[in-house]
Amino acid sequence: SNAYFLGNAPTVGTTPFSSSYPTIYYCSGKTGWTNPWQGRPTLSRDCQQSSESSLSGFSESFSSESSQSTLWMDYGYSESGGQLTITSYSGPGGDIEIPSHIDGKPVVSIGAQAFLNKTAITSVTIPDTVTTMVGDSTGNFRGCTGLKYAYFPDNFTSIPQYCFYGCTSSVSIVATGLTTVGDSAFGTSGIMYFVFPDNLISFGSYCFASCPRLTTVSINTTSTSSYMFSGSKLTNCTFGASLTTLWHNSLQSLVSGS
Repeated sequence: SNAYFLGNAPTVGTTPFSSSYPTIYYCSGKTGWTNPWQGRPTLSRDCQQSSESSLSGFSESFSSESSQSTLWMDYGYSESGGQLTITSYSGPGGDIEIPSHIDGKPVVSIGAQAFLNKTAITSVTIPDTVTTMVGDSTGNFRGCTGLKYAYFPDNFTSIPQYCFYGCTSSVSIVATGLTTVGDSAFGTSGIMYFVFPDNLISFGSYCFASCPRLTTVSINTTSTSSYMFSGSKLTNCTFGASLTTLWHNSLQSLVSGS
């Protein structure tokens, strides 16, 4: 649903939209508008052009944009230098595609707790505008227990610490451009399919620890990390000829059978 305003932002009473969630359209240059406004996403337009100064022309000019913009209300974000970081998600879950742009500004990053414990999400596709994730011990997708698939663009290179920690469903990750996986990035998760690209050379401690569905891996890297697969259920692990360093307890699950 959409709401169109040609004038300044009106004075509002308590909860003017109640349980409805329209996208708000207004004429640029008018005062009082913010994004969001009254908790709803907004878009502006130069109403001095063509027929947009009329009510019907104004609404029609946005008809091609409105279907995409209604998705923006599901995301909270911060802005720096005209670029956006997704900081939260409030949508219904299911298969989601993170928007590449919001209000014409590129989404370039995903915040540390953006999708924390969003158990209804089943798959996530990340656009090629996103090149980084903010990492901390909370985890970007930590506790998304319904997550089954995650798709990263080829230009995405680093999955931060605790990113998918505790995602207990049978998770498959497609991320062909990776060079780095952070500490405990997939710890205690249900990851069962992960393509280790040849350019993936840096692994954090415990990055695949306690992953009961991960049984077979093939890695072309120069070095493992401490407790890399500790507590997992590996039955086969193949390393390429470039391996030079095997760190402390990195293959503990193979040695102990734990």
